[in-house]
This record gives sequence, structure tokens and C-alpha cells, in this order.
Amino acid sequence: MIKQIKFQVDVLSGEKLINNEAERVRYYLTNYDSYKQKGIHGLLRFPDGISPGLTYETPAIRSAILAECQSLEKLYTRFSQDLILAVREIAPHITDLTKLYGFNVHGLYRITPTAFGTIGGTIGLYDSVAFRLPGLYDNGDGLWEPKKWWSTGKYRTTIELITHEVLCHKVTTEIRAGTALDEEVPNATHQWHKEYLMDLLGRTFLTETGLMKPKDVTLQIKAIEVARKDIDPIYFDKLGNITWRGNVTGLMKRINSLLNGA
Repeated sequence: MIKQIKFQVDVLSGEKLINNEAERVRYYLTNYDSYKQKGIHGLLRFPDGISPGLTYETPAIRSAILAECQSLEKLYTRFSQDLILAVREIAPHITDLTKLYGFNVHGLYRITPTAFGTIGGTIGLYDSVAFRLPGLYDNGDGLWEPKKWWSTGKYRTTIELITHEVLCHKVTTEIRAGTALDEEVPNATHQWHKEYLMDLLGRTFLTETGLMKPKDVTLQIKAIEVARKDIDPIYFDKLGNITWRGNVTGLMKRINSLLNGA
């Protein structure tokens, strides 16, 4: 029997929510310098009263999180429903992703809303892929203005977010482990190449399945500027067709070899 992919949208509440958010905030405080070195620290959101570069005891972090989460309860619930609807649209197309990648995409992928950290990613006690609550994208420094260099130029749809973080990042994490495209930001020597590749994989999946039109899929501007010249000649042929269909592992090995100067 062929194993299937399953999605589970976790609506955390009470102690589980506070514990998960506290774990996320602690991680980003600890690894803030790595994000700053790669120029993506502007993506991070912290609770009011918690600032990177300072040391906090766990009770202080939990207290700051609790103060915000209580006022955001309805937003957590509403966004959870959006995630559930998006998952239902994506699920019938997982067999297309298996054919595209060349291996059976399966497993349980847990998804949960978050108020803190990056826009999306896997950090926390429950190993779920967390997505930033809509309305909390502006960190107060203007970095979410569409023309800023790291922006996609416009907000991503919920289907795009899940595709990018789960079907591209999460599903290929093991393949990229220990390479220049490692999933962990502190370990990735070529962060923008990783993001550009994930954007391309997402666009290929979304457009080939008809979930989105090519013109509507967003790409990260900085990733395009840094990585397109290196990755496009490997990803596409001269006619614009993908060269690696059915062998995403081979694609990533070729890109890693290029980035490591092999």
C-alpha cells in the first residue's frame, strides 16, 4: 500500500499554545545573530517587551506571550479555519507532487498559527509548521512594505504559504540536510539560493496543478536578485522547461555541487 500525506491543523490553546510560542520565541532569541548575518532578521516578530540581544528568564517570556495571545484568540481561531480550507484544496494534488519530485510524499504534517518568529517555519515543541497570523506581518519597522528588498512584493495566499513551507521546505528537509541549502538557517551557507529554489518548486507545483496562475505566484525579490543566475540554468532548459522532473533529489545535488564549487 502506498503511504499518503496527511495534514493536521492544530489549534493550540491554553498551556500548549503558550509553551509552543515560548519555545519559538526562545529559539529566535538564541539564533537572532544568525538571522541578522544573513540579512533576514527583519522577518522576526517578538512579543511586546521582548527584544533580541537581551537575556530573559522563561517566566518573563511567557508573561509577554500571554499578554498578546489573550487578545489574539479570535484571530488564531479564524486563521486556523483558513488553513483548514487551504489544506482541503491542496490535498487532492499530492499525487502530482509525488510524480514531480520522484519520491512518495507522505507523512503527517502538522500546521498551526503563530504570532511570533518568521512568517512560516518549523520551530516548537510540537514539531508543527507554524504560520504567522494575518495582520501581524508589519513588525513596526516598515519591512513589510511591498518594495522592500526581501519582500515578495505582495502578500502570499494561504495556499501559497502552505505549499512553500510544507510541500517545498518541510518535504525536502532531509534531502537538503548538511548541504549549502540546509533547512536550519544557522547551517545554510546559501540562504537565498535555498529560498529561491523553494519558490520555484512551489510555483511549478501550483501552476501545473492549476491551483494558481503563473502571474499570481509570488517570488521573493532578494532571492531572485541573488540566486536566479545560478539556479535557473540548472532548473530550466533553454526553452524554459524544467530539466529535473521526477528527480528533485538530483536537482538539489547539482545545485549543492555548484554552490560548493565542485
